[in-house]
Amino acid sequence: MWLCSPSCVVAAGEFSRSHLRMSCQCSCAGSHAATAGHVYSRGIALAGPSGVGKSTIIHALMAKYPDKFGFSLSATTRQPRPGEVNGRDYQFLNRERFQELIAQGEFVEHADVHGNFYGTTKSAVDNVTSIGKIWLKDIDCCGCQQLKKHPTFHPIFIMVVAPDEAELERRLRGRGTETEEVVQRRLRDAIEEMKQKDSGLFDRVVVNGTVEQCLRDLEAVLREAHLLD
Repeated sequence: MWLCSPSCVVAAGEFSRSHLRMSCQCSCAGSHAATAGHVYSRGIALAGPSGVGKSTIIHALMAKYPDKFGFSLSATTRQPRPGEVNGRDYQFLNRERFQELIAQGEFVEHADVHGNFYGTTKSAVDNVTSIGKIWLKDIDCCGCQQLKKHPTFHPIFIMVVAPDEAELERRLRGRGTETEEVVQRRLRDAIEEMKQKDSGLFDRVVVNGTVEQCLRDLEAVLREAHLLD
Protein backbone atom coordinates (compact mmCIF):
# COMPACT_ATOMS: atom_id res chain seq x y z
CA MET A 1 0.00 0.00 0.00
CA TRP A 2 1.19 3.53 -0.72
CA LEU A 3 -0.58 5.22 2.14
CA CYS A 4 0.81 5.18 5.65
CA SER A 5 -2.58 6.06 7.11
CA PRO A 6 -5.91 4.16 6.89
CA SER A 7 -7.70 7.47 6.48
CA CYS A 8 -9.03 8.41 3.05
CA VAL A 9 -7.80 11.96 3.55
CA VAL A 10 -4.16 12.25 4.56
CA ALA A 11 -3.10 15.56 6.09
CA ALA A 12 0.07 16.72 4.39
CA GLY A 13 0.43 19.86 6.47
CA GLU A 14 -1.89 22.64 7.56
CA PHE A 15 -2.96 25.23 5.04
CA SER A 16 -0.80 28.30 5.42
CA ARG A 17 -2.38 31.21 7.24
CA SER A 18 -1.54 33.50 4.35
CA HIS A 19 -3.36 31.24 1.91
CA LEU A 20 -6.47 31.08 4.10
CA ARG A 21 -6.37 34.83 4.60
CA MET A 22 -6.24 35.46 0.85
CA SER A 23 -9.07 32.99 0.24
CA CYS A 24 -11.20 34.62 2.90
CA GLN A 25 -10.58 38.11 1.62
CA CYS A 26 -11.59 37.05 -1.87
CA SER A 27 -14.76 35.25 -0.82
CA CYS A 28 -15.85 38.00 1.56
CA ALA A 29 -14.95 40.97 -0.60
CA GLY A 30 -18.53 41.75 -1.61
CA SER A 31 -18.56 44.71 -3.98
CA HIS A 32 -14.83 45.29 -3.60
CA ALA A 33 -12.75 44.09 -6.52
CA ALA A 34 -10.23 41.41 -5.60
CA THR A 35 -6.63 41.92 -6.54
CA ALA A 36 -5.14 39.74 -9.25
CA GLY A 37 -3.07 37.92 -6.64
CA HIS A 38 -6.15 37.07 -4.60
CA VAL A 39 -8.04 35.89 -7.68
CA TYR A 40 -5.23 33.59 -8.74
CA SER A 41 -4.84 32.27 -5.18
CA ARG A 42 -8.41 30.96 -5.32
CA GLY A 43 -7.42 27.94 -7.33
CA ILE A 44 -7.03 24.19 -7.02
CA ALA A 45 -4.12 22.22 -8.46
CA LEU A 46 -5.12 18.54 -8.57
CA ALA A 47 -2.21 16.20 -9.23
CA GLY A 48 -1.66 12.46 -9.31
CA PRO A 49 -0.25 9.70 -11.49
CA SER A 50 -1.70 8.91 -14.89
CA GLY A 51 -4.75 6.65 -14.59
CA VAL A 52 -5.62 7.56 -11.01
CA GLY A 53 -8.92 9.15 -12.06
CA LYS A 54 -8.24 12.88 -11.75
CA SER A 55 -10.44 13.75 -14.74
CA THR A 56 -13.34 11.75 -13.32
CA ILE A 57 -13.09 13.52 -9.97
CA ILE A 58 -12.84 16.93 -11.65
CA HIS A 59 -15.92 16.25 -13.76
CA ALA A 60 -17.84 15.08 -10.69
CA LEU A 61 -16.89 18.21 -8.72
CA MET A 62 -17.81 20.56 -11.55
CA ALA A 63 -21.10 18.77 -12.21
CA LYS A 64 -22.08 19.20 -8.57
CA TYR A 65 -20.93 22.85 -8.39
CA PRO A 66 -21.29 24.24 -11.94
CA ASP A 67 -21.39 27.86 -10.76
CA LYS A 68 -18.47 27.54 -8.36
CA PHE A 69 -15.57 26.00 -10.28
CA GLY A 70 -14.18 26.40 -13.76
CA PHE A 71 -11.71 24.08 -15.46
CA SER A 72 -8.50 25.75 -16.61
CA LEU A 73 -7.74 23.97 -19.87
CA SER A 74 -4.21 22.61 -20.27
CA ALA A 75 -2.22 22.86 -23.47
CA THR A 76 -0.41 19.79 -24.78
CA THR A 77 1.55 18.56 -27.77
CA ARG A 78 0.30 14.97 -27.51
CA GLN A 79 -2.18 13.63 -30.00
CA PRO A 80 -5.88 13.60 -29.01
CA ARG A 81 -7.23 10.29 -27.71
CA PRO A 82 -10.43 8.91 -29.29
CA GLY A 83 -13.33 11.18 -28.33
CA GLU A 84 -11.18 14.09 -27.16
CA VAL A 85 -12.00 17.50 -28.61
CA ASN A 86 -9.68 20.47 -29.03
CA GLY A 87 -10.83 23.32 -26.80
CA ARG A 88 -12.86 21.01 -24.56
CA ASP A 89 -10.41 18.40 -23.25
CA TYR A 90 -7.12 20.12 -24.06
CA GLN A 91 -5.72 22.85 -26.22
CA PHE A 92 -3.83 20.67 -28.69
CA LEU A 93 -0.74 22.40 -30.09
CA ASN A 94 2.22 21.34 -32.20
CA ARG A 95 5.64 21.55 -30.58
CA GLU A 96 6.63 24.64 -32.54
CA ARG A 97 3.61 26.63 -31.34
CA PHE A 98 4.05 25.40 -27.78
CA GLN A 99 7.68 26.54 -27.77
CA GLU A 100 6.68 29.92 -29.19
CA LEU A 101 4.30 30.42 -26.25
CA ILE A 102 7.04 29.41 -23.81
CA ALA A 103 9.33 32.05 -25.32
CA GLN A 104 6.56 34.64 -25.01
CA GLY A 105 6.19 33.93 -21.28
CA GLU A 106 2.60 32.76 -21.72
CA PHE A 107 2.95 29.65 -19.56
CA VAL A 108 2.50 29.72 -15.80
CA GLU A 109 4.03 26.26 -15.74
CA HIS A 110 5.01 23.68 -18.32
CA ALA A 111 6.83 20.36 -18.49
CA ASP A 112 7.83 17.53 -20.76
CA VAL A 113 5.75 14.54 -19.60
CA HIS A 114 5.92 11.12 -21.25
CA GLY A 115 7.62 12.72 -24.27
CA ASN A 116 5.03 15.47 -24.76
CA PHE A 117 4.74 19.03 -23.52
CA TYR A 118 1.95 19.97 -21.10
CA GLY A 119 1.34 23.38 -19.58
CA THR A 120 -0.97 26.03 -18.15
CA THR A 121 -1.34 29.34 -19.94
CA LYS A 122 -2.18 32.59 -18.21
CA SER A 123 -5.09 33.10 -20.59
CA ALA A 124 -6.59 29.71 -19.65
CA VAL A 125 -6.72 30.74 -15.99
CA ASP A 126 -8.01 34.22 -16.90
CA ASN A 127 -10.87 32.63 -18.83
CA VAL A 128 -12.09 31.11 -15.54
CA THR A 129 -11.38 33.93 -13.10
CA SER A 130 -12.90 36.57 -15.42
CA ILE A 131 -16.35 35.03 -14.87
CA GLY A 132 -15.92 34.86 -11.10
CA LYS A 133 -15.20 31.15 -10.75
CA ILE A 134 -12.49 29.31 -8.84
CA TRP A 135 -9.95 27.86 -11.25
CA LEU A 136 -9.32 24.13 -11.21
CA LYS A 137 -6.33 22.39 -12.78
CA ASP A 138 -5.33 18.84 -13.63
CA ILE A 139 -1.56 19.03 -13.26
CA ASP A 140 1.56 16.91 -12.73
CA CYS A 141 4.08 17.13 -9.88
CA CYS A 142 6.59 19.09 -11.95
CA GLY A 143 3.90 21.68 -12.67
CA CYS A 144 3.06 21.87 -8.96
CA GLN A 145 6.69 22.54 -8.14
CA GLN A 146 6.75 25.42 -10.62
CA LEU A 147 3.49 26.88 -9.30
CA LYS A 148 4.84 26.74 -5.75
CA LYS A 149 7.51 29.23 -6.83
CA HIS A 150 5.21 31.50 -8.83
CA PRO A 151 4.82 35.03 -7.40
CA THR A 152 1.11 35.31 -8.25
CA PHE A 153 -0.47 31.87 -8.60
CA HIS A 154 -0.92 30.17 -5.22
CA PRO A 155 -3.54 27.42 -5.48
CA ILE A 156 -4.28 24.64 -3.02
CA PHE A 157 -2.19 21.61 -3.96
CA ILE A 158 -4.03 18.28 -3.69
CA MET A 159 -2.71 14.88 -4.73
CA VAL A 160 -5.08 12.10 -5.79
CA VAL A 161 -3.83 8.52 -5.42
CA ALA A 162 -5.21 5.07 -6.17
CA PRO A 163 -5.76 2.64 -3.27
CA ASP A 164 -2.70 0.65 -4.35
CA GLU A 165 -0.35 -0.01 -7.24
CA ALA A 166 -2.31 -3.00 -8.55
CA GLU A 167 -5.46 -0.91 -8.86
CA LEU A 168 -3.59 1.85 -10.66
CA GLU A 169 -2.24 -0.67 -13.18
CA ARG A 170 -5.73 -2.07 -13.68
CA ARG A 171 -7.07 1.41 -14.46
CA LEU A 172 -4.25 2.19 -16.84
CA ARG A 173 -4.81 -1.03 -18.76
CA GLY A 174 -8.56 -0.49 -18.70
CA ARG A 175 -8.18 2.58 -20.88
CA GLY A 176 -7.14 0.41 -23.80
CA THR A 177 -5.52 3.42 -25.47
CA GLU A 178 -1.83 2.79 -24.77
CA THR A 179 0.67 0.19 -25.91
CA GLU A 180 2.32 -2.14 -23.39
CA GLU A 181 5.48 -0.05 -23.60
CA VAL A 182 3.55 3.11 -22.73
CA VAL A 183 1.70 1.39 -19.87
CA GLN A 184 4.96 0.20 -18.35
CA ARG A 185 6.52 3.64 -18.67
CA ARG A 186 3.51 5.29 -17.05
CA LEU A 187 3.65 2.78 -14.20
CA ARG A 188 7.32 3.51 -13.59
CA ASP A 189 6.63 7.24 -13.67
CA ALA A 190 3.66 6.79 -11.33
CA ILE A 191 5.78 5.06 -8.71
CA GLU A 192 8.29 7.92 -8.85
CA GLU A 193 5.51 10.49 -8.73
CA MET A 194 3.98 8.88 -5.66
CA LYS A 195 7.16 9.61 -3.73
CA GLN A 196 6.12 13.27 -3.81
CA LYS A 197 3.07 12.70 -1.60
CA ASP A 198 5.14 13.07 1.58
CA SER A 199 7.52 15.72 0.26
CA GLY A 200 5.60 18.71 1.60
CA LEU A 201 4.58 19.72 -1.91
CA PHE A 202 0.90 18.96 -1.31
CA ASP A 203 -1.53 20.44 1.18
CA ARG A 204 -3.61 17.26 1.18
CA VAL A 205 -3.66 13.75 -0.30
CA VAL A 206 -6.96 12.01 -1.10
CA VAL A 207 -7.55 8.40 -2.11
CA ASN A 208 -9.71 7.63 -5.13
CA GLY A 209 -11.12 4.27 -4.11
CA THR A 210 -14.59 5.18 -5.32
CA VAL A 211 -15.61 8.41 -7.01
CA GLU A 212 -18.31 9.07 -4.40
CA GLN A 213 -15.99 8.76 -1.41
CA CYS A 214 -13.16 10.67 -3.07
CA LEU A 215 -15.53 13.52 -3.93
CA ARG A 216 -16.72 13.71 -0.31
CA ASP A 217 -13.13 13.81 0.92
CA LEU A 218 -12.23 16.49 -1.62
CA GLU A 219 -15.24 18.57 -0.56
CA ALA A 220 -14.06 18.38 3.06
CA VAL A 221 -10.64 19.69 2.05
CA LEU A 222 -12.17 22.56 0.07
CA ARG A 223 -14.43 23.54 2.96
CA GLU A 224 -11.42 23.65 5.27
CA ALA A 225 -9.75 26.00 2.77
CA HIS A 226 -12.89 28.18 2.56
CA LEU A 227 -13.44 27.34 -1.11
CA LEU A 228 -16.77 25.68 -0.35
CA ASP A 229 -19.45 26.77 2.08
